[in-house]
Amino acid sequence: GLVGPNLTDSQWLHGCSIDNVVAAITTGFPLQGMLPYGGGPALNRDQVLQLASYVLSKQGSNPAAAKAVDPARDQACP
Repeated sequence: GLVGPNLTDSQWLHGCSIDNVVAAITTGFPLQGMLPYGGGPALNRDQVLQLASYVLSKQGSNPAAAKAVDPARDQACP
């Protein structure tokens, strides 16, 4: 996306483990302007895990016109 960070590169601000991504989806980072997932029916645990797995599957996909790597992000992901 053009608004949030590039989730296809290897530098993440809040970590890139499945647990980190699940936490980002379920609790967000409200103090930094990212609310938890909402706006529709609540996701069950399996759906949250599927969404987190999808996000992680995009890492390293090198899409055209992706945002540049942000060196301020401190979590290098494998």
